[in-house]
Amino acid sequence: MRNDPQRTAKTLTLVIALTLLVVTPARAAGEVPPLSEAERGILAAIPEDPAPKNLVRGNHYLISNEDRPHLFHNVLADRRGALIGVGTDQLYVYAGWARSELIIPMDFDKTVVDLHQIYLLLFTKAPTPADFIQLWHKRNASKVQSWLDAHEPDPAARDRLGYAFKIGRQLVYARLKRMDARYRRSKTPTFASDQAQYDHLVALVRGGRIRPVRGDLTQKGCLLAIGQALTKLGHEMDFIYLSNAEQYFAFDDTYRANFFGLPVDDSSLVLRTSPLNRDGLYRYQSQRTVDFQAWLRLPKITRIKQIRLHRKPGWKTDTYVFPAPE
Repeated sequence: MRNDPQRTAKTLTLVIALTLLVVTPARAAGEVPPLSEAERGILAAIPEDPAPKNLVRGNHYLISNEDRPHLFHNVLADRRGALIGVGTDQLYVYAGWARSELIIPMDFDKTVVDLHQIYLLLFTKAPTPADFIQLWHKRNASKVQSWLDAHEPDPAARDRLGYAFKIGRQLVYARLKRMDARYRRSKTPTFASDQAQYDHLVALVRGGRIRPVRGDLTQKGCLLAIGQALTKLGHEMDFIYLSNAEQYFAFDDTYRANFFGLPVDDSSLVLRTSPLNRDGLYRYQSQRTVDFQAWLRLPKITRIKQIRLHRKPGWKTDTYVFPAPE
């Protein structure tokens, strides 16, 4: 059979992409220093997007329902750099594996953002992962509420934190307990069980390196400003975690501009999930950001399902890689 140079080139491109996704070299080793006041000011200046008219199904998604985050473990291990993402507990799992140097949780639900603020406060109150989990137990609810009241001087913000804690406390406690048990059995350490990962997150909190913000992927404002802030701080985005958010909207000009505005390199990633079946399982999908940007330059591409048609088998069962357009 005669060799096809075009097919060979495409195969080589895919192999290179897969290699980047799984074995990207770690960033410079060592603990990250605290941000300066000027650097903290850059993060604090990121504007929030307006509240959405409606939440998806009217729900606050205060915990993840994606139960196999370990499928991203090898993709993320020791990548370092800056993490942007939607959701709650899964971001800290991914940041612990990646040893991220900067975390910007963004969600269009202000209650989710408020829950992140509670996470950050409790990270500074608990010396160990086990202590952190127990702070979400009902026996500690009054103590935590008193910390929240003392922490937040603004009455409206204090009320929001109280609301997020009231409706989220039991859910978070159960989620963290399940995660701890599951990953101890599989010998996959997470921040909920591994002291080193937990200490790294605490250091990021104390160093001003975690900035939760209300942001809408489809609005012009927050995500563009995050890209500008990363540039000012000398960071390229290491990865952005979107969960399955893209299935709820089309790729309009604003969404495209938001991704074109992110400072990235050839190893920067977009991580996604998509429902697999009715049992609550998800597919775990990875794509180089530069390849996603190439798709976004095609006017005919208006939905994530169009890109998903071109997926390639990934590194484990139920994982996929999205290539660049051919």
